[in-house]
Amino acid sequence: MTMSGSNEFGSFTKFDPDTETYTDYDVKIPGFLRASVASKKGIIYGVSSNGSVWSWDTKTNTVEDFGHVVGMPEESVYTPNVALDEKWGRLYFMAGGHGITLYGMPILSIFDLKEKKFYWPGKVDVDGCYGAVVGGDHKVYFTCYAYAQKNGKRLKDKECKEYRCNYLVRYDPPRNLEDIK
Repeated sequence: MTMSGSNEFGSFTKFDPDTETYTDYDVKIPGFLRASVASKKGIIYGVSSNGSVWSWDTKTNTVEDFGHVVGMPEESVYTPNVALDEKWGRLYFMAGGHGITLYGMPILSIFDLKEKKFYWPGKVDVDGCYGAVVGGDHKVYFTCYAYAQKNGKRLKDKECKEYRCNYLVRYDPPRNLEDIK
């Protein structure tokens, strides 16, 4: 089994554990890789540290830049997650975290791969998101870090300080993205 990851040249490196060799690919991706996901067709979709969303077709060695995860390319938005729904042709992101957000909270972002269009359903009250996956029922799950809450109120520890914990956040996307207001 081989593994791929980003390298210091703004591209990818493949590691083959059987031969213990590294191979750099001759492709330039927009920005420094923050998160990626691979399709069954050999296309890698990614988001860079500056918020650029792109794809790399490993068969044709072509890169396509789709734009900025929240539509503001002059702003750097920390986004260490991406999920792919191949059947519906969408990428999902929880854009922002660790103080590198717009408007104080991460923004749920959807990229329609067929229409090449972004949708932003809204902000999410979390500090950041570290992973994302789409279920067979098209529901999207994000692993997030946020202030502990119950009934909409932040909880406090024994020292009366608010504290953070991990959450699994579920998003039920509409079939028709035009329904997003």
